Amino acid sequence: MSRKYWYSSLWNWNGNLLCAVDTETTGPIAGVHDIIELAVVPLDSEIRVNKEFNPFCCTIQPKRIENYLDESTRMNRLRIAEAKVNGIDPWRAADLFDEWFEKLRLAENKRILPLACYWPHDRAFLIDFLGWKNFHHVFDVRYRDIQTAALFMNDRSEFELEQQIPHPKTNMQYLCSQYKIERKRPHTALEDAVITAEIYRMMIKESL
Repeated sequence: MSRKYWYSSLWNWNGNLLCAVDTETTGPIAGVHDIIELAVVPLDSEIRVNKEFNPFCCTIQPKRIENYLDESTRMNRLRIAEAKVNGIDPWRAADLFDEWFEKLRLAENKRILPLACYWPHDRAFLIDFLGWKNFHHVFDVRYRDIQTAALFMNDRSEFELEQQIPHPKTNMQYLCSQYKIERKRPHTALEDAVITAEIYRMMIKESL
């Protein structure tokens, strides 16, 4: 059964704003490695890009360029080199993000509800990038995650004694193949954020 919403957000978001979030980093360990790309994309009640707001997207200079890992950043080497030369200073980028958040003009004590693919990774890097206080000023603790959603669907399937789980793998590339979503530029923050929202929307529709 389809459902039509007439508002730019859902009631259960309680005035907060759902945003798809993605980071690209120089390695897996926050505080040792750095964000080189950040995208935060506001979404509407249909889990589509919310055209009332501009997304935040920027390339950021790594603070600790010497710490990048070859084996964990094979697809990011060119982006790391580009970020080093053309990226925004990380402290300036954090200031620009704060300015962008204020322009959303959310009500007092309202925040971003993050939607990600493996939020614990992004969360750790965003805390390092913004600082603990600013991070909690901006991001609500009630996050959505397509990997967690896929695992829930697998657990439900097994609980109901179905013969096959819906998501044998939960990484983004596999989920894209399952939902027939073309991923033109893997590990690009803005595209991956938009794809995360598309996968989540399709998961919700599948569960209705």
